[in-house]
Amino acid sequence: MKFKISLCLIIFAIANECLLAQDAVRIRDSADNQTAHNAWYFELGGASLIGLTLNYERALSKKPGAFSIRVGFGGGIIPGIFFEDQAFGAIPVGLNYSIPMSKGNRNFAEFGGTYSLLFTGDGSVGIFSASAAWRFEKRPRGLITKIILIPLFYSVTDKMAAGPWFGIAIGKKF
Repeated sequence: MKFKISLCLIIFAIANECLLAQDAVRIRDSADNQTAHNAWYFELGGASLIGLTLNYERALSKKPGAFSIRVGFGGGIIPGIFFEDQAFGAIPVGLNYSIPMSKGNRNFAEFGGTYSLLFTGDGSVGIFSASAAWRFEKRPRGLITKIILIPLFYSVTDKMAAGPWFGIAIGKKF
C-alpha cells in the first residue's frame, strides 16, 4: 500500500513539473509576441512644420493598431530670407488611430490629429493639424518608421489655414 501511494506521489510530482514547464514556455512565448505599448521617435517636419521633435507615444490598446496618444518636444530654425533666422520651440500633443494593413501587423495606415504649440522669444502660436501616415513596425519590439502627410494646418490663435505638408519619423518600440 505504501509503495502504491509513494508511486502515485512521484507520478503526480513529475506530471506537475511537466505542466509547470509547459506553462513557463507558453508564458515566455506569449510575452515575446506581445505588442509593445510604448514608442519613442524623432519626427522631422510633420506637426512641428520645419522642426525636429522627439516624441513619446503610448498605445491605448493591447491589440495591434487602435488608438495611441503622443507628446513631444523639439524645435528648429525658421530660415530668414528677408529677415534674420529665428529659432523656435515646438510641443506637439496628438491622438492617432492605426489600422493594420498586413497579416504580420507590420504595416499600418494611421490617421490622427495633433495640436502643436510653436513658440519663439516673440510669442507663440497654437496649430492644429490632421494627418494621414503609413507606418512600419518591426514586431514585437523594434524599429518604427512613418511617412506623414498633413493636408492642412489651421492656426488656432491667428485664424489662418495652410497646407499641405509632410514629415518623416524614425524610432523604436519598447
